[in-house]
Amino acid sequence: MIFIHSLKKILGINLRYYRNLENLSQEKYYSKYNLSVQHMSNVERGTENVTLDFVDKVSKAIGIPAEELLLFNESKIVTKKRVDAKQKS
Repeated sequence: MIFIHSLKKILGINLRYYRNLENLSQEKYYSKYNLSVQHMSNVERGTENVTLDFVDKVSKAIGIPAEELLLFNESKIVTKKRVDAKQKS
């Protein structure tokens, strides 16, 4: 069992998880929603302090409930480093 003691780390884990479901880079994913790629990169790493209003804004932009973004679920930890890999036809 993994214990995460920081909501900003949990938020980052969840954002990365939902982004990886679409197999998109941070640039492609966050640009699609008109969110700052640099800022969201910091949020994903858990290095950015954000407000609840910001969590609400992001949640509405990506279509994931805010409570889902702040709820820890160990199965959402993504270790995949690369996305947008070329697929063989």
